[in-house]
Amino acid sequence: MDSAHAHEFSFNEAISFVVNCKDQAEIDYYWEKLSADREAEQCGWLKDKYGLSWQIVPDE
Repeated sequence: MDSAHAHEFSFNEAISFVVNCKDQAEIDYYWEKLSADREAEQCGWLKDKYGLSWQIVPDE
């Protein structure tokens, strides 16, 4: 992980961010903007280019 300070951790699936979306268009928008590899990810989970895990889910 890129940082100006020394640290002894890295990102993994233990912590993720959630984006609640109102419709499929919003889901598609966030999926395209955040996903590092859209072909390898599914079921609302993705990883961005920094290795952070995201859950892109509908409100309902």
